[in-house]
Amino acid sequence: MNKPLIKQFFPIIVVILILSVVYWINYQHADEPSANQCYLDDLACELSIQSTPFLVQFSLFPVQIEEPITVTFSYSALYDLNSAWLEGTNMFMGRINIHLLESKKVVTQTQTVGELFIGACSESDMRWRMVINLTERATGKPEVRYVYFQTHYN
Repeated sequence: MNKPLIKQFFPIIVVILILSVVYWINYQHADEPSANQCYLDDLACELSIQSTPFLVQFSLFPVQIEEPITVTFSYSALYDLNSAWLEGTNMFMGRINIHLLESKKVVTQTQTVGELFIGACSESDMRWRMVINLTERATGKPEVRYVYFQTHYN
């Protein structure tokens, strides 16, 4: 009498087991920073591109809304910075472009300065993700890096 019951529930148990393993593999390190992302808790945060340092530095911290903010990107001269923008992660705010103003090359490093203006919204606490698109000059290989931070206003 127990055999038919086991046969009925066996496929469900297998599916639950497979989904649990997939979830565990994908999300076991979700909160840990990687070389591709950093969490801004000071004026700057450091990432890497193919073992070379990539530094993102803000002109003020904590990041303020409705204030012009200068963002400086310092990276290997082997890469080109193509674009950067912000996306809200806790509320859809569209895409806020970072206007890349000038780049200076000094020996093996490039420094690009950008300007950012974050407008206010109905949410007083916002979480943001900065998306940074680069290209390796020699191969044309795209690289994407992420910087996460928060804003607050009263």
